[in-house]
Amino acid sequence: MRSLTEKLEKKIKDKKAKIGIIGMGYIGIPLGLEFAGTGFSVTGFDNDSARVKDINAGKQVIKHIPAKLIVDTRNIMATVKNPKARVIRA
Repeated sequence: MRSLTEKLEKKIKDKKAKIGIIGMGYIGIPLGLEFAGTGFSVTGFDNDSARVKDINAGKQVIKHIPAKLIVDTRNIMATVKNPKARVIRA
C-alpha cells in the first residue's frame, strides 16, 4: 500500500491535485493563474463577494493582470465560502 506522501506526489505529477488558495488579491490571483495555467484545478477563497464575482466573470480585478489572462486560463474559480467548511481533497 502506498503512503499518503506517495499518493500526493502521484496526484501532483498527474495534475490531479486540487489547489486551494486563501485570498484572491495581489498574491492569490497570480499564484492561482500559474497553477491553473499548468493544468491544476484551482479554487480561490476570498471574503469579497464582488471580487469573486468579477474573477469568475473573467473581469480584470488587478491592474497588472489583464482580463484576457483570467478568461484564457481554465481550471480556476473563486468562492466566498469558508475554506474551513469545505474539504478539498488533494
